Amino acid sequence: MAKYATGLKGADVPEDQPVRVDVGGASIIIIKHGGKLYGLNSACTHAGGPLEEGTIEGEDLVCPIHDGKYRIKTGEAEPETNWVTDLQSYAVAEDMVTGEITVEA
Repeated sequence: MAKYATGLKGADVPEDQPVRVDVGGASIIIIKHGGKLYGLNSACTHAGGPLEEGTIEGEDLVCPIHDGKYRIKTGEAEPETNWVTDLQSYAVAEDMVTGEITVEA
């Protein structure tokens, strides 16, 4: 896996509001949840819904189209929304000096 700069800084990602970036040929959302950064594929596995428009409910990201639910920390689909499958998750890091966010993809 390669490490990619996102063009974002930690301050650019509001808590519990997904932000979409395109890196290394992949479309990814970055989510700051509980002060930590997570990366997931940006399209719902069911109907391709834009997960950057999704909402956060507890520990889950909810698709804006059919309410499919994914665990923010792992991308795992929640069992009660069995019409979706797991999302690819990505390692995300924030440089403590510059604040720049990188993604391994």
